[in-house]
Amino acid sequence: TTGSDGNSVKNVKYFGFHPGTPGQYPEQIVDGLMVPGVVKNDSERDWNVAKTYVITNEQALQAVAFAEGYSEQYNVLSNNCVDFAVGVFSHVGLSAPTSKHYWTLAVPRWKQIMADFLGYGDALRIPKYGYSPADAGADMRAMLTQTIRVDSNGKAYVNTVVMKSSE
Repeated sequence: TTGSDGNSVKNVKYFGFHPGTPGQYPEQIVDGLMVPGVVKNDSERDWNVAKTYVITNEQALQAVAFAEGYSEQYNVLSNNCVDFAVGVFSHVGLSAPTSKHYWTLAVPRWKQIMADFLGYGDALRIPKYGYSPADAGADMRAMLTQTIRVDSNGKAYVNTVVMKSSE
């Protein structure tokens, strides 16, 4: 958007999809429990890798409308934050910078949760093929090119779509 002085006006919005009910991850994994999902303002959330896209004003409006109208149930394996981000990309006609993977719980916190809940040992491979937050971060890191921006302030510019990962 252009202001009255002819300069670009930045209007940045960060959306993230989260479980409306915190926790319950073991039940989501083992029992397929779906919990209410909520789209939140993620402007204060830390992240460490991002890819920016230059998009049109129409695509920006479509992305915001998609995010604001998203009212799906949340499940860490079947409809998580990455599924939401991929949906935004698809809605505006872009390909997301990640792909589906078989899930492996490599994060110590997750392994401990599942070890406590199920009595599993050091590694846990889940027979689930889908979008994973950890894999999304790894996919973006593997694509590092000049189009990747890692902004220490966590800010993006007008008419960009940012897929962020805190993994």
